[in-house]
Amino acid sequence: ETYSAFRARGFDIDIIHPGQDLSGYGLILVPCLPILPEGFVERLRATDAVLLIGPRTGSKTADFQIPKDLPPGPLSALTQTRIGRVESLRPNMAEPVTGGGAVVHWLEHVSGDADTLAETQSGQPVWCRAGRVHHLTGWPDTVLMSRLVRAVSAAARLVPEDLPDGLRLA
Repeated sequence: ETYSAFRARGFDIDIIHPGQDLSGYGLILVPCLPILPEGFVERLRATDAVLLIGPRTGSKTADFQIPKDLPPGPLSALTQTRIGRVESLRPNMAEPVTGGGAVVHWLEHVSGDADTLAETQSGQPVWCRAGRVHHLTGWPDTVLMSRLVRAVSAAARLVPEDLPDGLRLA
């Protein structure tokens, strides 16, 4: 869905292995990467790119355990967030988010020093930012995803283009 949302706004997407060189990218999307490969956080730190980190990223160790320092594990140094609790949402349930859109399927309860850009009506942050790092802590519906695409692409100085359904640019 992340891929589709960015493609629908006219962006070409490179799908790369987490071990590849990240230089040259203005925007890096990590929609869901539960186990962070060795050196990945350091490569993210070394780039100047705007980052969008999605839910469940850093939620497991290589041994499939919850990190001792809680998710997103070593990414916390970049996101300035900690996930203390997670919940799956019923299929017919959506948590409305300030500014438009909703979280569906999955919601992480987050704390930390990052700025909150959007939260549920009950005040639970779902989109946080620490400098160039955006952390999405829930599964966005299409409206919230569209907001994210516009915000992170603008932060990366990329110009989205609304395309008609079924049309893609390359």
